[in-house]
Amino acid sequence: MAPASEGTASAPASSAAVRRLRRDLEALQSSGNSQILVRPSEDSLLQWHFVLHSLPDDTPYSRGCYHGKILFPSTYPHAPPAIVMITPSGRLETGKRLCLSMTDFHPESWNPAWSVETILVGLLSFFTSNERGYGSVQAPDEHRRKLALESWQVNAASSVFTVLFPEFRNPTNSTDSTSSAPVQSGLGSSLVSGERSETNEANEANDASESNANDSRSDSVDPARDLEAAVSDSDEPTECWICRDTTSEPLIQPCLCRGSMSGVHASCVEEWIRHHRRTATNDAPPQCSVCHQPYHGSERMPGVRDFVRHKCRDFGVQCIRTLLLVLMLMVYQVCAQAQSSSLHLTLPLRILGISACAVLGLYRFVVLLVSLPPYRLPPTSRSLLPFFISEPKLLALHIAEASASVTVMVFWCISGFMSWPYFAPFGAAAMMLMAKLFCRQPSADCIGRCGRILLCILL
Repeated sequence: MAPASEGTASAPASSAAVRRLRRDLEALQSSGNSQILVRPSEDSLLQWHFVLHSLPDDTPYSRGCYHGKILFPSTYPHAPPAIVMITPSGRLETGKRLCLSMTDFHPESWNPAWSVETILVGLLSFFTSNERGYGSVQAPDEHRRKLALESWQVNAASSVFTVLFPEFRNPTNSTDSTSSAPVQSGLGSSLVSGERSETNEANEANDASESNANDSRSDSVDPARDLEAAVSDSDEPTECWICRDTTSEPLIQPCLCRGSMSGVHASCVEEWIRHHRRTATNDAPPQCSVCHQPYHGSERMPGVRDFVRHKCRDFGVQCIRTLLLVLMLMVYQVCAQAQSSSLHLTLPLRILGISACAVLGLYRFVVLLVSLPPYRLPPTSRSLLPFFISEPKLLALHIAEASASVTVMVFWCISGFMSWPYFAPFGAAAMMLMAKLFCRQPSADCIGRCGRILLCILL
């Protein structure tokens, strides 16, 4: 299933996401996992880098050091993060989102109780196994051992890696004690110390998070089972198991969970249900992602008035976008064919109209150039991040509007309503976007879907 992310590293992190990430980071530092080291990026709170090292000797990766990053959505923990490997390993592809049950490729199976450590332990288990999946690579063990030896040199060539993980610049400097080293990143430090005034609450949250994190590490990784095993009937809930906060609204127990995993904020449950409704594969009643039992209480479905208001708002927005698109096309056509048009426009007005349409067309071109192909990683350049669109529906709307504009211009050129030189820039931009898509070697299914979309637009 394709990912359905609701935010990117370019979107600002919500306060709930910052609190939850701070708790997860504290739990990771307390657990002292000897094979995983995590540090937040210096550029974004929603981007963390990690290192997999000291792997088992019976695997071809034992002498390697593997760098990757986690991209959290702005709505975390209600939406799953994306995981990208950077160091070649012969096991997982680099520079692409990995398809795991705990990533944004499967939002329907996401559990907000899963911590960052749970996610990385699951990744480590998948990494050292021979399971196949989207993003996995089939390679002989000899090649993987060679890449493991070369991984140190590859990592040393990365400026981001050397800044965040200086102790892993070469094998001789790396020790097992680095897994418990303090975070050196500025943003990481602010995450940890952002709410130090809440000393008592933070200590309680650390105890609960450390207990959950220690339970989540086992030889056979099953996050759902581990979370259920962490529930103890003798422990009272000290924090919301979704946002990990202990200082805001009172905790409730809306399901059959007991112990430290039973307390949750009503607002967190409501937000989780709303998110789950958007990604669920069926119409089953909302249930707890830990005990898998339906929530207590009743679900109020929107009435006819709310439904009509929502549909009217969406229809109104789409009508405005369509009218603006038609107006832009008509202005461009009139300005391009001013001599044969009944409207006698002066040269300054023609230049102004063509320039305005060119700016709008350039904006649309940059958006598609940065955002295509769908589900790609956000650009590393900060100047391009505002143009990046990760939401599939919004990106599909931009593609449809661009395709409709090009189709109308081609029809005008063929019918003689507009000369071909005025179409040339738009045609060249469309060819560049098509070339970029086909250079990624799309599958036959992907090409078929694109063809059907274009056919619907033309008809």
